[in-house]
Amino acid sequence: MGTIASNTSTAQTPPARNSDELIYSTVKERVADQFRSVTTLDTKAALTLSFTAAVLAGLVNSKWFLELNFVYHVLLLLCFGLSSLFALASLLTRKYRQDPDPAKLIAGFQGASHVQTMGNLIISLKESYEHNARALKSKNFLLNTALVLLTVSVIVFIVALFFSLHNVTIK
Repeated sequence: MGTIASNTSTAQTPPARNSDELIYSTVKERVADQFRSVTTLDTKAALTLSFTAAVLAGLVNSKWFLELNFVYHVLLLLCFGLSSLFALASLLTRKYRQDPDPAKLIAGFQGASHVQTMGNLIISLKESYEHNARALKSKNFLLNTALVLLTVSVIVFIVALFFSLHNVTIK
């Protein structure tokens, strides 16, 4: 009886891969995540702006609002107005970097080695990610401030409504 010998020397082993491909795809996905976050924050800011604009339009055309004490006018208009301004500022924060720039990529790396081009793409995406992170932080701060002011506005509105319905006035 013969034995079957395993021949491990002829087994196919995958060639060692450079980690650049993995790094590139990971960083590229993180930058894509940032742009999804931008879309989400812009949607929230637009909804906040739309809501505050609709409420302000309703208030200034309301007999109930016009008959309120001056203190409520100032508080409501100030809070809703500031909320609108912060939401608008959040929407206008659009200084994002999206790499790679095709023209620069072609001009700088056409004919370069795969490893060199991949390394430069990774660096470019990293710089883009860092730049966008600062813009997203600013956008997030502005939107959160708008939402806090909107919450204060709603609380002031409820207090004004309660006091006006119960004929209680602030002196």
